[in-house]
Amino acid sequence: GYLIRSFGAISIRRGESDIKAIRAAIAELHTGGSVMLFPEGTRSVDGQLAVFQRGLWVLIRRSDAMILPVGIEGAFDAWPIGSKLKLRGWIEAEAGKPISSKELIGLGEDAGMELVKTRIEELRLQCRARIDARSMK
Repeated sequence: GYLIRSFGAISIRRGESDIKAIRAAIAELHTGGSVMLFPEGTRSVDGQLAVFQRGLWVLIRRSDAMILPVGIEGAFDAWPIGSKLKLRGWIEAEAGKPISSKELIGLGEDAGMELVKTRIEELRLQCRARIDARSMK
């Protein structure tokens, strides 16, 4: 926890509305900073994308920030929840094209969140293909 906080991370209380954390993230965005958010709110229990938490939509609505979807794949294989870290395997990340908050807001909450999730899933699958190709060698 100390190491993560030393990088300027904003802690969020899982499972409840954390207005203080949301306000801190919005303030960071309004000053021109960036916020990295894991929209599921926790690590994957099976390696697949889970339901996105509403905090992402709150930030989209209140910050006017650009959204940069990023797919990450391989972390579950390297370190599943409840297991020891293997220190082996491949983890890939891929950034997609930015999406304006205005575009997402124009779609509405359900469709806007689905667009973000779809883009992240596409990027995640690209990462998986690279991991699989590398593993075949």
